[in-house]
Formats: sequence, structure tokens, C-alpha cells
Amino acid sequence: MKQLTILLSVFYFTTLFAQTDLQTAQRFLEENHQKLNLSNTDISQFTISDSYQEGTLKHIYLNQTLNSYKLEHALIGIHLKNNISFHYTNEFTDNLAGKIDILSATQSIHQVNAILASLYPQLTNTKVETLENNQFLITPSSGFKHPIQVELLYIKVDDQIKMAYAALMHPTNGKKEM
Repeated sequence: MKQLTILLSVFYFTTLFAQTDLQTAQRFLEENHQKLNLSNTDISQFTISDSYQEGTLKHIYLNQTLNSYKLEHALIGIHLKNNISFHYTNEFTDNLAGKIDILSATQSIHQVNAILASLYPQLTNTKVETLENNQFLITPSSGFKHPIQVELLYIKVDDQIKMAYAALMHPTNGKKEM
């Protein structure tokens, strides 16, 4: 019975003090945002793009976002040993909100639809369906086997932040294009 009590106590305290990846990331950013030259706004929006454990090492990768749009290649890698940060990499953009022109998703996807229609004349009578995470399906009436999958995101070009899109298309000739 004594062993069971000790085992349950260890489990309870391990669970109590164990942090989720999200909590670990938030704590790291709060403690280090000045050293990283990032504002509270810069660190308030991110997604966890990957995390994994290797023995006593834990690796957490964050992708910077603004208004739920991710900024491509804007990553922070947090590397922990026994839950203590010992190394990090930082590719977040400081003052992200001040460096972009914010377009609504509706305006952006209609611009994407117009660009695709100019490149592919067979894209007529399209239907646009909104999915989760700034992803859309553009369904053309002909010329494509499947709907076109589009994701809106930000990219950094010569120190400017631009709205961009990634599209996966399957034209009827069988080629995959991005």
C-alpha cells in the first residue's frame, strides 16, 4: 500500500508540474521577448508548427502569425533539456503588425481567384468555399480534376511583408502545380 501511495504521489506531482508545449512556449516568449527584440504584440500570436522529444531534450517550433495568417519562415525554435531552455533560434519579425497592409480574407481570395483566372482561362464560373486556417477551395466548372486548394499567408520580401498564397492545382492534363 505504501508503494501505491508513493507512486500516486509521484504521478500527481509530475502531472501538476508538467507543462504543455503551449505553456512552455508562452513562458519562454514572456521571459525573453525583450532579448529577442519582440513586442508583446509580436509574441501574442503564434502557432506551434512542430514539437518532439528526444530523451531529455524537448524541441518546440513556433510559427509567427498575425490575424491568424502565418508568416512563412518566421520560426522560433525552443530547445529544452530537462524542461530548462538551453538554446533557441529566432526568425520572428519584430513589429510585424506595423509592416503589413492588412487585407481581408475575402478581398485576398477574390484577388487570388482573379489571378488564377488570368493564368488559366478555363477557370470560369468558380465557386469559393472557406475552410479553416485561412484555407479555401476554388472549384472551377471545368478544366481541373479537383478543386484548387489555396492557403493565404504572409511572406517577407526585401524587409516588407506581403500577402501571398500557396495553391495546389490538378489540371486535367495530370500535372500538379503549385
